[in-house]
Amino acid sequence: MIFYLKFITNMFQNFIVKILIFGGILLIYSCSSSFSNKDSLISIKGSETGQALIIELIDCYKTKFDSSIIFDVSGGGSQEGISSLQNESIDIAISSRKIKKGEKLIFENHKKKIVEIPLAKDALIMIVNNHNMIKNMTVQQINDIYKGKITNWSQLGGEDLEIFACSRSFGSGTYDFFKQNVLSNSEPDTNVFLMPDAQSVFNFVESNRNAIGYLGSSNLDQTINVLSIFNPANNQFVYPSVENIKSNKYPITRTLYVYYVDKNQSKIVEFTTFLNSKYIKPVINKVGLVSLNDIY
Repeated sequence: MIFYLKFITNMFQNFIVKILIFGGILLIYSCSSSFSNKDSLISIKGSETGQALIIELIDCYKTKFDSSIIFDVSGGGSQEGISSLQNESIDIAISSRKIKKGEKLIFENHKKKIVEIPLAKDALIMIVNNHNMIKNMTVQQINDIYKGKITNWSQLGGEDLEIFACSRSFGSGTYDFFKQNVLSNSEPDTNVFLMPDAQSVFNFVESNRNAIGYLGSSNLDQTINVLSIFNPANNQFVYPSVENIKSNKYPITRTLYVYYVDKNQSKIVEFTTFLNSKYIKPVINKVGLVSLNDIY
């Protein structure tokens, strides 16, 4: 099957892109931008997967509430977002995985209470080149590819071609989730190509007949082959459709989160309250994710 994905990518790869939303108008600045009133600025950083959702949520928030708040949103990965929250350089972290025990302990050691808001559910999808005849795969087969045990597509019933596996790089929440849930918490083989962002993974697989990679399910406008993954619970290969994610039939799903420190920070109260409200559900659906209220 061909899966349609919707990507929002960074315009500049050599420096951090700052996305500012003011009065409902989207403006893009480099990291050299400065602000005179920090009390009117909410700084958000972290997961690229969650970044697209946050931008849409901010747009919805600005439309519904006449707020003077300026939002500064950047990526960098889940780990970078949580680290920035620890050193208080941002107000809210976006993460495509749950905060780790070690990360949480750092907050506790500094007498900081971390607050978690689960936002939405998405799936980890496996993609292959459009010319690849493979349509289904088990989690164990994916594990064997990324551990260097399966090295040729002919071992899976495909063409006699070497497999080029690509992965998100260290620090990515998507990488951490893949490592924990597909690789049994072990590192990939040293021959796996590490990519800095989701767009790079997509480009590599799209242009390379030998390639396989993984992404969050809420991405791109282009077409690419997405594999059905075997679910031992129902003994079936399951495609990562929205309905299969809602019903938990697709076996590799995760929750997207935001985190903030619970302290006297009145400027974020209204926005974090909004993130817990009924208003976010249509926005979640719009970007191709699944509302947690829709899981059954």
